[in-house]
Amino acid sequence: MVILTKAQQDEAAKEGLWLPQLERDACGVGFVCSVKGVKTHKILCEARTMLERMAHRGACGCDNDSGDGAGVLTSIPDELYRKAVKNQDNLDLPPVGQYATGLLFLNADSYKQAKQSVDCYVCSLSSTTIIYKLYNFYDDLTNPDFVTHLALVHSRFSTNTFPSWNRAQPNRMVAHNGEINTLRGNINLMRAREGVMSSSLYDEDLDKLYPVGLTDSGCFDNVLEFLVKAGQRSLPEAAMIMEMSHDKRAFYRWADMTMEPWDGPGKH
Repeated sequence: MVILTKAQQDEAAKEGLWLPQLERDACGVGFVCSVKGVKTHKILCEARTMLERMAHRGACGCDNDSGDGAGVLTSIPDELYRKAVKNQDNLDLPPVGQYATGLLFLNADSYKQAKQSVDCYVCSLSSTTIIYKLYNFYDDLTNPDFVTHLALVHSRFSTNTFPSWNRAQPNRMVAHNGEINTLRGNINLMRAREGVMSSSLYDEDLDKLYPVGLTDSGCFDNVLEFLVKAGQRSLPEAAMIMEMSHDKRAFYRWADMTMEPWDGPGKH
């Protein structure tokens, strides 16, 4: 964590865009991107620095080897993967956007027994993004050929549930900052809708996606992904669909005339 001196703060307020009165706290979430879409390794390095400086905000299991679940979401490093496939198998990848890549966590117990079906968790599977949930574990992340135009990091692990890697952030589509206190109600409402859901993409196989659930953050991520992939909706539209009801929103607009919402836990 970098602590600015009073002189440095005054200089930043006078010469830069920083406004001390607009500072806010956030629990372990960070985002670095190129607004022009320029891919560089520097963006990945800056994301890692940001993640390390946020260590005091996240939960810690003192697992120094794996990074305790701290991870990063980036665009697919096509140049890195293309070279690796060429060098190892002498194969050429299809053009960008015409192939997908991902990471799976295998259940150690089922792996040791060489079962026909292996329990696993799909951390990432996409034609546009890739997620590494163990920042210190992969050599890819220190390779200069790994370039990206965005990097989303989240250092928080499981603070209110028993830790497991499928709970580690980021998720496939979101890095959720905060807890969902109405989780049981959300799960029941999603389950009630399973009987009336339909998808032109999955047709009769749609029930293979049920139940759409995990942890609090995981459930939110799964439902968002379900709306985008199976419902064929854009990401902004799906996110807006998952917002609060009109009646509740109207209440908060009315309450704003009385006082401002409390910043922090009350906001969630």
